[in-house]
Amino acid sequence: MLSQEKALKILEECGLPQGIVDHSKAVSKRAGEIAGEIEEVDEKQLKIAGLLHDIGKARCIGNGNDKPISEHSIESKKMLEEIDQNNLAEICEKHSFRILAKKDLDEYSLEDKILIISDMQTKGSEKVSLEKRYEDLLSRYPNDSESLKKALPKLKKIRSELESTMMKRGKGNKLDIEYNMVDFHEEQTLHRRIAGKLRTGEHSRSYY
Repeated sequence: MLSQEKALKILEECGLPQGIVDHSKAVSKRAGEIAGEIEEVDEKQLKIAGLLHDIGKARCIGNGNDKPISEHSIESKKMLEEIDQNNLAEICEKHSFRILAKKDLDEYSLEDKILIISDMQTKGSEKVSLEKRYEDLLSRYPNDSESLKKALPKLKKIRSELESTMMKRGKGNKLDIEYNMVDFHEEQTLHRRIAGKLRTGEHSRSYY
């Protein structure tokens, strides 16, 4: 397995914008926090996966790269396979909500679930609730709204499963720092607002 130092070097030298580098460091920290409370997972591996989950974006943005950002997790997998890090490659591929929308949860290991929820609790380098991150992604990727809608109930189920596991060990409280739950009507209103921004070209775009 890669050392954390080597993983950090790969992250910082693959040509990503600083915002993505900072986001990846924050996801790594969050993954380590969750893994530290769940005994049967490899905390070190999850910290490394957090650092490297978005490296595929280096093949999607800037420097004349033309891969769609929607394929960044697949590119992360390929880059890790190229350096014989196959286990990390599998974990990093599955962190994307677009992949989650197409898969059943029984295809996700505990490590996969910790990484995706760590990413989905991190906006930039800030720890946020799952619902706040959902709204953030929906505002930036309105063309992926259907994938996000399909992924959200699965993400909530993952959050509940991880919380339950932590509670059974007598560790921690709720995973989220806040629970501003998006009910059906709020979610429909949010989707209509995003659809309006998409029609007028007002939606924002960043890549973490």
